[in-house]
Amino acid sequence: GSKDFQFTIGNVPIKHTRTSPNLNATALKALEELDKYGFTVLPSTTIPKRWIKSALAAIDKLGARAKFGGFRLEYNFALDYHPFNSKDILENHHVLPVLRRALGDDTDDTSSKKLETGVDDSKMAATASSIKLLRIGAIRSLPECDPQPMHRDGQHLFQQEISHYLPPHALHLWIPLTTYTKQTGATIFAAGTHRIIGGDWNELMQRKKKKKRGIGLMSSMTYQQPEVELGSAIIFDDRIFHQGASNDSQSPRTCVFFSFARGWFTDGVASEAHPDPRWTNDSRVQTCWQEIE
Repeated sequence: GSKDFQFTIGNVPIKHTRTSPNLNATALKALEELDKYGFTVLPSTTIPKRWIKSALAAIDKLGARAKFGGFRLEYNFALDYHPFNSKDILENHHVLPVLRRALGDDTDDTSSKKLETGVDDSKMAATASSIKLLRIGAIRSLPECDPQPMHRDGQHLFQQEISHYLPPHALHLWIPLTTYTKQTGATIFAAGTHRIIGGDWNELMQRKKKKKRGIGLMSSMTYQQPEVELGSAIIFDDRIFHQGASNDSQSPRTCVFFSFARGWFTDGVASEAHPDPRWTNDSRVQTCWQEIE
């Protein structure tokens, strides 16, 4: 909605009309949690069950053809790979308003905008917007899969105090396709750590122990492991520390993820698992590590 307010420059009163997207209570709550904790859980009515069924079938068909072997399998998909390019996700009216507002798109018709597929190079771009889809993938954790180390998927833009206050530059949409509980190894989030600079978890723990400058926000950190129903989705900040827990059940835990960012952002950080930059505007680099075409 809109709200008029006044302020003064010198002795001159200025009237300003502030506009914001027309967001419902669920979206506003999600944005508040995302800002405070670094993640939010959307309701079980968010993702259509028919899409969950088709996505799970697509991954089942691929079997063990994945990036990682052993008890943890990771799949990377081209951005136009069916069914992950479905309107059920890329035009989802529960998800897009949250993503757009959190990533800096303050236009009024948020819910009506759509993500479009580029035909030539399989890139996604937001129409008249500043956000883009960077990556689609899936993770399958088999029974007896060990927990991951605590990590974050990306870094702060600056290793300076201002990073405590900056809004997100990249977000991940995480959609469980199977039972997502503590027993199956639901993701553990270190809530609030998206506001803390530094890239290594052990280093941060040492800083906290020694009460070094810049770690004051760690005092409010909590570990949270949300158990979610099918149809729910999790949106989390690229900067938050998290880990996939051990799968102590008899069934695989499977999730699909979509990575979004502000239009100007390119992640040039390589990792052991992904030797090429993960997020790039260069379609040749992007294609070379998307092994599921």
